[in-house]
Order: sequence, then C-alpha cells, then structure tokens
Amino acid sequence: MLNPVDDVEKATPQEMKEKLRWIKDCCQGLHYTVRADAFQIFSTLENDLKQIKQWIETAREELSSK
Repeated sequence: MLNPVDDVEKATPQEMKEKLRWIKDCCQGLHYTVRADAFQIFSTLENDLKQIKQWIETAREELSSK
C-alpha cells in the first residue's frame, strides 16, 4: 500500500525506487496501476511539488518495461 506522505513527500529518490521495485515485483505478470493520491501540504508547496515530480520521474524509470 502506498502512503503519499511516507512514500512520496518524505521519501528519498532511493526509497522511492525501492517502493516502486517492490510494487513491480509483487505485481509481476499482472495488469496494475500505481496511484499515490490524497496529498496534503507537508512542508512547502514548492518542496512538495518537487517531491511529487521526483516520484513521477522515478516511477517512469522503474516501471517502464525493461
């Protein structure tokens, strides 16, 4: 299960990668969607948006077909 604060807003890029790899491994062979939502302002709007953008980029890298 994804937690928008712990897994996105507070997470380092490495922690994001690890969470996304875990999801990918758990869902191997299945059709799935990864959705992190219900965000609230955690620090500042600018910082939170930066973290969300980092999550999106990391998800694209980790969940693309390899």
